[in-house]
Amino acid sequence: MVEDSVLIAVSVESISKQPYISPQGQLLKSALIKAKSHRRELNFELQTGLLNPEQEQRCERLMRHGFTTVELPADARLWDNGPGGWKDQIIMSAMERINSMPNDEGIDEHGYDTHLAEKILEALHSAFPVSKDMTWLKRQLNPEPSDSKLFRAIDALEKRGLVSGAIIRTGINQVIRDIYNLEITKAGFQQVDGVAGNPTTIHGDQIINFGHAGAIGRHSVGTMNHQQQWASVETQVDFSKLIAELEQLKAELKRTAETPADFRQLELVAEAKQYAEKHDGMKVIEVFSKMGKGVFDFAKDIGTEITAKLLAKALGLEP
Repeated sequence: MVEDSVLIAVSVESISKQPYISPQGQLLKSALIKAKSHRRELNFELQTGLLNPEQEQRCERLMRHGFTTVELPADARLWDNGPGGWKDQIIMSAMERINSMPNDEGIDEHGYDTHLAEKILEALHSAFPVSKDMTWLKRQLNPEPSDSKLFRAIDALEKRGLVSGAIIRTGINQVIRDIYNLEITKAGFQQVDGVAGNPTTIHGDQIINFGHAGAIGRHSVGTMNHQQQWASVETQVDFSKLIAELEQLKAELKRTAETPADFRQLELVAEAKQYAEKHDGMKVIEVFSKMGKGVFDFAKDIGTEITAKLLAKALGLEP
């Protein structure tokens, strides 16, 4: 993608049944497709003709995904609105793009992706001082995230004060629906620029290490070998129970989180759960080593025994 390329956000607004029967005896469907760009002459809505099964499947996937980004062809003839014209080319590009994505993209929307949040922050860091919209941001991320994954990650970044912008929320739960003029904040700069130096943020008794060193704080044991730590407890860990405990811990932390430090701990729990689902115990220990003792106390209080045991190991809290 070149810097001056024109991006267009393509989405499926609705899919509706039509009064026509397929050879298999089912009602055929058509889709309402919407295209949006910062160039107003490129905005359009188009009702498709009758969809074949493959087209219907792609439209359904794009509808779940939210929107995908395509580039305006350099040779697009904007006066040609007929079959095979520039609008059809845009829609075909969008359908090919959604078809090339992983099969589970836009379907499994549970959980918070900390790695996606890091990529978002890095993208905004590189774009500074220019603020960006969602169309640009999606184009920078590979694989392209669905709307819900993208907004969930931005929600967490905004709550931590790492990004700012015109964030539009709706509904009782104030779910993000759109974002304009998104940019990285001073705190976000410090987060990105300090990664290589393993910065440490101190919040009272909770001392959080964002790098890959061992636990830091009153119970610090210095840099540890996470592989050795995991090897000493590996046979005692049932991953299915650990995953369930981390989900319980995440839910309780989410219910009580108020400060940026609380949300950082919540992100780390979510990250540890992702590694647990991959049965990567060493990575779980590594993530746990970045947490504060307060999380260990909390895990112990709510009865998540395996999690508390691993936290104690990672933080050097064992007697």
